[in-house]
Amino acid sequence: MKKSVRKHWLMMLLLLMMLLGTDSASAAKKLTVTSPAGSKKIVYVAVKKKVSLTTSVAVTSKSKKKKIAKVNKKIITGVKPGKTTVTLWSKGKHKKKKTIRVQVMKKAVKKVKLNQSKKELALGETYQLKSIVTPKKNTFKTVRFTSSNKTVVTVSKKGVIKGVSPGTATVTAMALDGSKKKAKCNVTISKDVKGNGSGTHDNGSNTKGSDVDDGTGTVAKDATSITSVVYQKNNDFQTLKVTLNKPMKLETSDFQYLLNEDQDIELNCRSVQVEQAYTEDDVHYTLFMENYFRMGYGEFGMISIPK
Repeated sequence: MKKSVRKHWLMMLLLLMMLLGTDSASAAKKLTVTSPAGSKKIVYVAVKKKVSLTTSVAVTSKSKKKKIAKVNKKIITGVKPGKTTVTLWSKGKHKKKKTIRVQVMKKAVKKVKLNQSKKELALGETYQLKSIVTPKKNTFKTVRFTSSNKTVVTVSKKGVIKGVSPGTATVTAMALDGSKKKAKCNVTISKDVKGNGSGTHDNGSNTKGSDVDDGTGTVAKDATSITSVVYQKNNDFQTLKVTLNKPMKLETSDFQYLLNEDQDIELNCRSVQVEQAYTEDDVHYTLFMENYFRMGYGEFGMISIPK
């Protein structure tokens, strides 16, 4: 009987601790509210359009002037031109409150256009995309730029695109007033390097490479200076993406790549020329190999930095 009572009270104590822990965790989590444009102070929406706020936790909400804008949780709907505020509360016992200003625009964006629909860049080269929004008056003209492949092309909030590795990607500019109107620019990054440039990051670990017949070989590394290496084949050229264990300013000639059909790299090996080395931070390097190089099935490669 005593053991049963003791077990019962122990279970009750554990349950209480769990409830207190959950409540404390909820209380500790802050409420943050962000507009589609990235502002924590104001959100813009067109009449008869909807925008969604980003919140850190689940919320309830209320509009101060429902004749100007309505709100349902995180979704704000423009009713008529004007200004109001929306207040949001986090759910749970320890409620947090945030208020954000709302500006309802008279007109919705009907069209977004970019100054370029196609653009070719070299590695490390940058270009300023500019958006043109119509109508020009009584609209919220800010757009959000996104890249379909950030490992090929990056884009800033202001529309500056940058080539970080060879390939193609689509940069999209979308209106943020709830109209969801957008424009696209197809960007191609060539193998050429622009000046000293700055290049792509790759934090991958050791991997296997593929030849044109999808066979696999193994790429090894000199662990004294290299943390990881990735072999990649992309259409007409092959690359090795190398991560160093510390920043080093290296030239193309500083890298050595040996290839052999046997795991003993130093015997009967052949040297493969590194045509170009490209980096952004002196840690992550993209090495472009000679045009006729390919990793064959069962072959072994070793990348190193001879002293």
